[in-house]
Amino acid sequence: LAATFYALSRFTNNEQLCITTLSNGRSDLRISNTVGMFVNTLALSAEIGEQSVMEFLNETSKNFDETLRHEYYPFAQIANDYDLSAEIMFAYQVGVVSKYVCKGQTLEVENLELDVPKFRIAFYIINDETGKPCVCIQYDNGRYSRELMQHLAQSVGNAVEAFIRQPEMKLQQVSLLDAEQTAILDSFNQTEVPYDDTQTIVSLFRRQVQLTPDNMAVVYHDNKYTYREVDDITDRMAAYLVAKGLGKEDVVSILIPRCEWMPIAALGVLKAGCAYQPLDPSYPAERLNFMIKDASAKLLIADESLRDIVNEYEGEVLLTKDIKQLPAVSQPVDVTVNPSDLFILLYTSGSTGLPKGCQLEHGNLAAFCHWYQRRFELKAEHHVSCYASYGFDCCMMDLYPALTCGACVYIIGDDIRLTLPEVNDYISRSEERFSRNAETD
Repeated sequence: LAATFYALSRFTNNEQLCITTLSNGRSDLRISNTVGMFVNTLALSAEIGEQSVMEFLNETSKNFDETLRHEYYPFAQIANDYDLSAEIMFAYQVGVVSKYVCKGQTLEVENLELDVPKFRIAFYIINDETGKPCVCIQYDNGRYSRELMQHLAQSVGNAVEAFIRQPEMKLQQVSLLDAEQTAILDSFNQTEVPYDDTQTIVSLFRRQVQLTPDNMAVVYHDNKYTYREVDDITDRMAAYLVAKGLGKEDVVSILIPRCEWMPIAALGVLKAGCAYQPLDPSYPAERLNFMIKDASAKLLIADESLRDIVNEYEGEVLLTKDIKQLPAVSQPVDVTVNPSDLFILLYTSGSTGLPKGCQLEHGNLAAFCHWYQRRFELKAEHHVSCYASYGFDCCMMDLYPALTCGACVYIIGDDIRLTLPEVNDYISRSEERFSRNAETD
């Protein structure tokens, strides 16, 4: 009983608990030899504190004995008087008689119990096939999984063994884990996975262009770009930025609506060795002006319709409508991008004060992409929706794991982004269209 209390305390993160238990109702000697059903349901409480295991065992025993002395005020009556309900029940049933002998005749006991839990969780301590006591749990499978209940039953058993081995230990130091469970938890800490940490997002993207040049890289409505096409456009952007004197540690602000330029503009900036600062056009103009100034941005890439929002910025501007007209280049710019180079200057929303800039390096993103692709088994044939706000860190999760393994990114537009049924329809239509094109190819 004490072990059950302790396990429940750890599973529910509560130090004070109340459960119900069963009494055979025969504490009155006058009915000790009477055939009848006298079982009562009793309410028991416990408090997990700084006591030792032995102290807790004594407290549990004392509480049970005291409750038993008042068993004729059963929980059913308490529940009625105080409008309570029972959630958890504990019953110790080791040694339940399976047959009776009466006047030379053996009477088999037939179990008439319904296969329906009377409580959300009911603990039974019973004998297994070998006669060894074990923990059996009945539970509401509409609320709890079988795996969770197996862990709970095992934890009760582990607590019993720990109580027996170390009764003088402080109760809160008792572990509910056995060696096998501890090994499983330890395996979660095996996070060291070898990967090529010399790579950057730029080098990973360039490598993917060589592997899958004709794969679709970015789709926004009817605007579609293969890896080869994105590589060409971003090379031209990088050459333009380098010609303007931009390079390592320089920041380029990007103010655009949700469209295909979200990943393309960023890659163009990164190829020049610069870092980019994504700006969410839904932010107040005052906040956007502050962010550009605070980042010491050397250039602004903007959609023409949004340029006037940042009216305090007076530096160089490249409008997205002019990007496709940038001169072609015969070879990529001669810029070496290192894992330690600044990748992004990402600003907080400023909801608790001034926005704060957070710096991430190429190495950070390359490591994340490696984990993401491994964790979700992302492959070149997959399609990924870009749903997060451009100025939110999750947008990097939408874009770069896909663009460094040959997958296709579908940009979810502002016109449907806040209506989930339309988002679902858009993804379904895009997949159908993509499949038809693949079959045609």
